[in-house]
Amino acid sequence: MRKSESDQSEYQYAESFSLSYSAIKRTTLSYTLELEQRKLNWSELADITSYEMVTDYAVTGAERTIDRETDIRHNDVVNTLQVSTRPNDKSRLTAKYKHADKRRKYENVRDNLPASYPGYMGSSEQTIDQVTLGYNTSITKQWNGGLQYVFEDNELGYARQGGQDGMQMTRNAISGNLTGLLTDKFTITLM
Repeated sequence: MRKSESDQSEYQYAESFSLSYSAIKRTTLSYTLELEQRKLNWSELADITSYEMVTDYAVTGAERTIDRETDIRHNDVVNTLQVSTRPNDKSRLTAKYKHADKRRKYENVRDNLPASYPGYMGSSEQTIDQVTLGYNTSITKQWNGGLQYVFEDNELGYARQGGQDGMQMTRNAISGNLTGLLTDKFTITLM
């Protein structure tokens, strides 16, 4: 008879704080702070002596048991600033900046076969900066449309890499929409 045990416990908390200011004519300024914390404890004990699988979990010799425990902690902080203004009654301009810091701490409490996961990268830090610019307008009484541009810079680094970035990604996106009222009961939207 093979022994196999697995246990997982998790705690997750999230907080949000928002502030808006609208004393400037036709303009709204806003700030949002989002926080999220997560703690995940995962443990596994398994006798793999007679497992039918492709990998042998890098086991050499008589050791045929997986015994590991990992504590994983996530701390995310996201700051968002937004300005929205109406130059006239028919149009709206929006500019938004979002900065996110995402930290993942992986702590191996116990692992009798550390070579069994060759892809283990350890703790990570991710920084995301995103700028969004938007314009919406009423073209006629029945039609309105808008354009949006998004720029994102995303950096991800792992402790195992000695401080060097694991990933650097830049993204540019442009989108648009057009919505119209064809009859009093029929609307069409194009994106």
